Amino acid sequence: IDPGGDTGAPGEREVNLHIADRVTQKLSALGYAVWRPEYNSRSGRQAYTWLEYLDWVGDRTREGVPVVEVHGQGRVGGIPAVGVIGCPHSPLNAELARVFGHYPTDHVRRGVPRHGGTIVEAFDTDELREMTPYQRHLKLEEVSEAIAGSVASTKGPPMLGCSATGCPVDADYARRKGLRVRTYAPAGG
Repeated sequence: IDPGGDTGAPGEREVNLHIADRVTQKLSALGYAVWRPEYNSRSGRQAYTWLEYLDWVGDRTREGVPVVEVHGQGRVGGIPAVGVIGCPHSPLNAELARVFGHYPTDHVRRGVPRHGGTIVEAFDTDELREMTPYQRHLKLEEVSEAIAGSVASTKGPPMLGCSATGCPVDADYARRKGLRVRTYAPAGG
């Protein structure tokens, strides 16, 4: 979940937090330590500026910790806008894309993926608003289970200086941290 500056559909932020809470519970039950930016700041969720948050994402991915930012999106031209925005060749993103598909955008143009994390547009906000409370509950459980399951089924160590969601490729971040930019190569390449 981003630090709060992102605006979205009405109620999206609360739904994102609910999903993040459920994913945290599911992964914790499997023995994973889940890091969330709002728990790693002295002043709470609003303490990070956007640049500080992006640095937090980059620092975590360099340590090998995958970063998944959960969002919902309304329909674009009547088509549900659901999918993974991140390096398509990273192990966790490939797992997430099996469930959510790839979102049709250049991931390098987005801040979180440029810093090694991934964004999952995990649900259709328009569809969610049309559901009964019970249907919404089932849908959010399905989404949280899919994210937690993708994390749990991702195998193998990440590339050095990266995480299972990608590598920090943002030039300004790399310059500030004194890093060389690297990335996951396409399969066979």
